[in-house]
Amino acid sequence: MFKEKIIKEFEAIKPSEQTENAVLLKMEQEQEKQISVSPKKPAKKRWIAAIAAVLALVIISITVFNMPIFDGSNYIFTGSKDNNNLETSSNNTASTDNTVSKEDYSSSSGETSSKKTEQYNKIKFPDIKYKNGAPTNISYTQTYQLFEAIYETEQQHKKHSSSGTNSTLGFKGDSNSNNYGNPSSNYTKTNIQVEGVDEADLVKTNGKYIYTCNTYDDILIISEVNNGKIKKASEIELENTAYAYRYNSPNLEGIYVSGNRLVIISEYSIYSEKTHMYNYNVAVKLYDVSDPFYPVHINDFVQSGGYMSSRLIGNNLYVFTNETLYGSKLNVMKKSDITQYLPCVATGDADLKPISEKNLFIFDGEVNTSYFMATSIDINAGKRIDSKGVIGGGDEVYVNSTSIYAVSGRVTYSNNSKSYTPKTHIIKLTISKGKITPLAKGEVKGTVLNQFSMDEHNGYFRIVTTVRKYKLATCCNVITSSGIDYNAVYVLDKNLKTVGSITGIAKEESVYSVRFIGNMGYFVTYRQVDPLFAVDLSNPKAPKILSALKVPGFSDYLHPWGEDVLIGVGSMGVTNTLSDNAKISIFDIRNPADVKEISNVEVPHSYPRIGEDHKAIFVSEEKNLIGFAGDSVYYLYYIDDKYGLSRKEAFVMPTGETNTANLTICTRGIFIGDYFYVCNLNGIISYKYSENSIGKKINRISF
Repeated sequence: MFKEKIIKEFEAIKPSEQTENAVLLKMEQEQEKQISVSPKKPAKKRWIAAIAAVLALVIISITVFNMPIFDGSNYIFTGSKDNNNLETSSNNTASTDNTVSKEDYSSSSGETSSKKTEQYNKIKFPDIKYKNGAPTNISYTQTYQLFEAIYETEQQHKKHSSSGTNSTLGFKGDSNSNNYGNPSSNYTKTNIQVEGVDEADLVKTNGKYIYTCNTYDDILIISEVNNGKIKKASEIELENTAYAYRYNSPNLEGIYVSGNRLVIISEYSIYSEKTHMYNYNVAVKLYDVSDPFYPVHINDFVQSGGYMSSRLIGNNLYVFTNETLYGSKLNVMKKSDITQYLPCVATGDADLKPISEKNLFIFDGEVNTSYFMATSIDINAGKRIDSKGVIGGGDEVYVNSTSIYAVSGRVTYSNNSKSYTPKTHIIKLTISKGKITPLAKGEVKGTVLNQFSMDEHNGYFRIVTTVRKYKLATCCNVITSSGIDYNAVYVLDKNLKTVGSITGIAKEESVYSVRFIGNMGYFVTYRQVDPLFAVDLSNPKAPKILSALKVPGFSDYLHPWGEDVLIGVGSMGVTNTLSDNAKISIFDIRNPADVKEISNVEVPHSYPRIGEDHKAIFVSEEKNLIGFAGDSVYYLYYIDDKYGLSRKEAFVMPTGETNTANLTICTRGIFIGDYFYVCNLNGIISYKYSENSIGKKINRISF
């Protein structure tokens, strides 16, 4: 059944008018040239870059070849109904799309359908027994057969004509959400999304020591601090690892500090002479820092794929990676070397080995050469607990204490409307004491902004997306934006079936920030003004918009302040460029049906998109402060009892020879007692802080 379905889908793909091998090879080389650039882009931008790259390839393909591209990703054939008006729907199905019927497939080719079927029958697809939406174990052999069949079918598609115009391209490649990472009175903790679920950052402290990532030289510096005095304790170079000799281009992604454990997460790449591409692996280094002057190495853990994200829940660390086998990798893939196409792990200085077959899964209908892998590590015991791989890949993750949601972008071509519509593919996994279990898959229209676009509450998964449609122009077969951009809110049950939704929101605008608070969801869209939408989600089957406040500018980040106020950090939005100043807004949300902006302030000479990285923002209700780095200073703003905003301090930031373009983003401000420390890859500066006096510089250390 699986094979027949895929054969029919490929028969419906429009044929190429130019199939010269040289031209096809050139297009593939250009695609992979973009993929293999090193160093790679920041992790949070990868999925955006992937979408842009795929759309660019679609334009090239249709313009030059008058054909769709097949790249080993999921194929979905739909006849979508355009829905551009604001609608509220309640249903018990995963999608309201209508599947294209058999009659929709045309057959104008000189080659008969039976002959084409005979050709594709020579390609061996794996005989997988699916479980009707539930995860199914897939063996090593079946994984190889699937990837090989995808590659071979692609080659057949290039060589043989077929008919029809339906095609789909696949894009390759955040119930307890009410704590917002507010620092304690003793020392600052990382600004996180979900209570009890820590996130990796470039700077961490335990109140006695500050751990700072020098991402320029890939060094971790440990500094002892005491009443503003700073003393370097030790440093750890990533090159001094048991496995480093095999890799190059290290990227220090972030760290965790918990008790006497230090976790360093980095990504390494190795160049393949066979494929002329870089293969990425993520490494976790675990240290005992009972004596921070003499860190003791405990163990190393490596897993294949590019770094997506990670979380620390209690003593259990969860690391998420994504890997995609592109054309050149598939071309040299050999069954005898299973590490080429399977999720792999290693401990210590051991070689990478595939995870066991019982830990490898696929959902029904997946025709994809990407996989998502989640690994758990007990940082106290210093051992790996579990690793699960799921065929299908991932771009962003949302994690709470019981669930992992990994999402990836897909795009569907509809023959009915002659348009391409991006969709979000969702994989749900449950977690318990380090054990990871794949559970369900789902899909919604549109693409997510980041981890804050997602949330789980009372067993329901809520997600906000921006839906864009790209139409095929009547002239020259060039894909152009149709201007039909809108936004949507979806509510899915525990099995990821859509039970309620609102679509057609804020036409021709895009989502810039999202925050869920209990039964309420807030999100900002932007084009010329900043509409802040308040959505009532108390009835999952009938979500409804209560209000939409419009103010100038936009907020990249939303942060709850108590029960009555929502803080927005973003841009003035005058020119929507980096020349704009940043903006802080305070919204009164006591009455969600009548949200108001109480106050706002423009932050001069600051990086306007600071809200894109929530971990770079300092928020403390206890001290009535919010802060972030500007061009050369670190700003602290005071929020009074009436929610008025005023600038409290402007601390000088550490600068040095390793000054980089992202210095603002990698700077952190932290309190330890009555002292404020401004930290980045160049060093640490300490200041004496009090409510009634200007901060006085105490000490500085340079890295």
